[in-house]
Parts: sequence; C-alpha cells; structure tokens
Amino acid sequence: MNRIRSFLRCRATIALGLLLVFLTCTADECDVFLSDIMIPKNSDQTKCSPAEIREALSQFKLLFGTLGPPPANPAIARKVSSLPPNDDLVLVAGGAFHNPSAELLTLGSSPTTAATAGPMMIDRVGQTANLLGVGPHAGQVLITGGQSVSAEEGAALASAERYDPASGTFTCVGGTSGGACANSMVSARDAHTATTLEDGTVLVAGGYDQSGNALRSAEIYDPSTDSFSATSGSLPTAVHHHTATLIDTGSGGPDNGEVLIAGGTNGSGPVASAALYDPVTKTFTSTAGAMTSARLLATATFLDPSVVKALGGDVLIAGGYGGSGSSAELFDPKTNSFTAIASPMNEARAVHGAVLLPNGKVLLFGGINPNNNQELADAELFDPATQTFTSTNSTACSQFSFNATPALGCMIDVGEGQQAVLL
Repeated sequence: MNRIRSFLRCRATIALGLLLVFLTCTADECDVFLSDIMIPKNSDQTKCSPAEIREALSQFKLLFGTLGPPPANPAIARKVSSLPPNDDLVLVAGGAFHNPSAELLTLGSSPTTAATAGPMMIDRVGQTANLLGVGPHAGQVLITGGQSVSAEEGAALASAERYDPASGTFTCVGGTSGGACANSMVSARDAHTATTLEDGTVLVAGGYDQSGNALRSAEIYDPSTDSFSATSGSLPTAVHHHTATLIDTGSGGPDNGEVLIAGGTNGSGPVASAALYDPVTKTFTSTAGAMTSARLLATATFLDPSVVKALGGDVLIAGGYGGSGSSAELFDPKTNSFTAIASPMNEARAVHGAVLLPNGKVLLFGGINPNNNQELADAELFDPATQTFTSTNSTACSQFSFNATPALGCMIDVGEGQQAVLL
C-alpha cells in the first residue's frame, strides 16, 4: 500500500492540473482512449524516481464521440465530445508545478498544438470535465473541483469554471471573489466523479474534502442556471476514486437514467460498496448486494444494448486494487446485483483504460499491475457473448511522435507519456 501511496503522491507532484477533455473521430477513423486516475491530496513535495514519473504521466483519460454539434436530445449529448468546427481537437488544461495554462491539440496526419486564448482561472488537479449539451452554455466544457497547490496549498476546491471553444477562454462559474473563482459548488471536492445525466444536468459525487476526508455528499450542476445544488440524499458510503456509470437501457428499461456508483476507497482501503442514484428523487440507494470484490482504481463500462447483444444493459467492472487485480464482474440492472465473471483477465490491471468498441467487445488496456506495480503496455478484449478475455496484438510503439504514423493496434505515448491505443 505504501507503493500505491508513493505512486499517487508522485502523480500529484508531477501532473498537477493535466486534463484531457475531448477527442473526436469520424466513423471511418480509429478509436482512441486513454486511462484516467484522479489524484489525491498531496501535502509534501515527494521526489519521484524516473520510473514513478513515467507511471504518473501515463494515466489519463481521453473520451471521444462522433463529430457534429451537440444534439437536441440530451440523452445523446453525453456521448458527443466534440464541438463544431473543432473537429479532432483535444483540450489539455493545466499541468505540473502550478501550471494553469491550456492548449489545443489538433489531430491528423501532422498534429499540432496551440495555446488557448486564455489560461484556466486556477491550476487544478483531480478535477472533472463534462461537455455541456443543453442550456445557454451548450458546447462549453464544465470543469469542477480538484485541488490547487498555488491557491490553497493542495486543498480541495469548491470552485468550477467553463471553457468556451468559441472564445478559447475560461470563465468562473458563479463569478470571481478576490481575483479567484468564487466557491460556487456546494462542497469542496477532489478525486470525485461528474456524470452527465440524460436531462443534461451533471451529477457531482463523492471525493474528499479540504481535510482529506472522504465525502458522502453529492450535488447537481444545472446548465440552465449555471449553478450547483445539493442532492436530496447522500451516498450510503463516503468514497473517493470510485467509478460512476450512467445506465442507458432506454425508455422503460431497468434503472434507465440512473448512475451506478461503485468501489473506490473510504480512506482506509478499497471498498466493495455500490449505490444507484435516482435522478427523479435525487437520492442514492444501495444496490441489492455489494460487489463481489473490493475495488480501487478499477474501470466500469456500460454495455450499451444498442451495441451489445449478450449482456446488453449490464456494467462491466474490471480490475483494480483490492482483490487479485485480474478479476471482473457484471452489474445487472434487472436485479441490481453483481455477479463474478468466472474467466479472469489475462493480466492483473489497475489504473487502466476501458472502452466499448463498435463490435460490442470491450477493450481493456495499459495501467499497472496491482500485484507488482509494473507498468503495462498490453491490452485485451472482453467478449460479452462468451464472458472471456483474450489478449490482443497491441504492443508498445517505441519512438513514436506526432509527426509519425503509428501502426494500427499499437500502444503509444501521446504527449508527456499519456497512454493510448490505436485500433
């Protein structure tokens, strides 16, 4: 556990405020996905070894979707992560050593980067980012919480800001106070989750406060008013570094529109607890049973029934610290319970990436082995039809740069060692 804490501390020291917000691909282009881990509070400036630096810079998430404007249907808006005319753009905001700068990476045969018109309002790390699909700020990116070393010596933040791609600038939600963003959120949070709901509002849940204590509270961001309000109920268990997955089983489907909160840590170690958030009552309810294994830094992937025939509507939860690291399980919205998958993953993984592919299979890749903390440069596929995992031919691509064209199926480093897979 000390090795894990050291790894997380070094990430906080090295990668303050780095955030990948959106990437797009046309229907005929490759899918790319990067893994992500929130970063806990760090009160000391731990010196990191080169290996820890590589680990720290290799774990971030890049969420992608189809091109085009945010659709009128907010249930689809959460799947879209690009803005016209900004096709194939990645927003990189913040950075190490109190860096609030931001830039846009333009993908293509010869990718380029350019600074945004203005920096973030404050340096952040452990923040969340959600593309807004409704309201007066539709098309902008909401950034919530995290921590800022320069402002409050690493304390969790209760402020939020929006990035406007039209102007290339950031604006504080709720205005400014003393030259900084006002505390517009209900609670200060770091290592929390933010999930866009089907009505376009954003559920912000859990995390830890300015004292490093895990939170049970949650709040809702309303794009129509550009403000936050507390949910009617709290999480059954205080957690941070958990997963939050929107269940989209269609109108009348089981748990449709609800959010599954699973795993994470209460500050003492990985937990197996899970709960469902009901957007109608704005309350949380524990699932019928806990997960089959406690999991920290795992992945949770919704098996979209429009893509997946077998197990469509279920949630695949895989890997993480707390068990063998190679186990996986399924959450069934019809029974609100978890079932272990008999076949283990080919590799124990934590802090890895997971994405549902158009063929209905789930790609799990990268991360670190929780049993020996070695970096991983391989990948595997989960087949819902057989409930088995098989290795892919993905391998690390050495000496890759944006000026080169990597081979399909290889695992690459994109900027400061952030890990990605080309399919």
